[in-house]
Formats: sequence, structure tokens, C-alpha cells
Amino acid sequence: MPVLSARNIPGLAIILLAGLVWISSRQFPTLPEGYPGPALFPRVIAVLLLLAGARFLGQRTAGSASSDPFSWTSLARLGGGLGAIGVFLLVLPQAGAGWAAGGACLIMAAIQRIGWKQALVASTVTGLVAHLMFTSLLGL
Repeated sequence: MPVLSARNIPGLAIILLAGLVWISSRQFPTLPEGYPGPALFPRVIAVLLLLAGARFLGQRTAGSASSDPFSWTSLARLGGGLGAIGVFLLVLPQAGAGWAAGGACLIMAAIQRIGWKQALVASTVTGLVAHLMFTSLLGL
């Protein structure tokens, strides 16, 4: 299967994002005596993104015998989604109190896209992992 196909673009984008997060976390300061510093959480996110991207890429390539040709439509959809998130993040600081309404709309759109059951599971697991990391690793 060719590397640049419509099925591989999301997995490759997630892996690229993981690399960017890891590289940007290298600029964070380290703490003395081996305590986890501020780079711990971005690096955990980078590893999780890398695993998710690899799994996503593996699912896409193993699930089909024939490869899909490269599609500009799928690339445009991906770019449009990333562009919408970028515009949201740029407008957010200037929106004043409207950020709460905008954030709620963005979250509701994501829930409609992935389904409420998956969103509930993802938010519960994320909350539990964050709580465990703060209590066990940092002792807070």
C-alpha cells in the first residue's frame, strides 16, 4: 500500500503531531533530583498520540486489500477541520466571555461526530488518568 493514500493521511498526521509535541516539550526546564518537571505531561501526551497514530495507521492498512488513491477531497476535509480549530484558538482570546459558548459548541460538535458513548468513555478515562498522574506522580 502506498504511504500517501487517503486512508493513511490521518494516522500520519497524528504521528507528526506526536513528534511536534515531543520536540516542543524538550524546551521545558527540568527539576533537580530527578523529579518530573513540566515536560512530563506533554511527553505523556506525545507517546499516547504516537501509539494512537500507529494503531490508526495499522487499522487502516490491515483492513483493506486494495489501496485507495490519494484524494484531494479528504485532504481538504482534514485541512478544513484543522483550520477551524486554528481559527477557534486565534479568536478565543479576543472573544471575552464568549469563549465558554464557543468551547461548548466545539465540544458538542465533537460529541455529535464521535457519538456520546465514545465521548463519555474518553472523557472519563482522561479524567481518571489525569487524576492518577497528579496524585501518584506529583503527590498533589
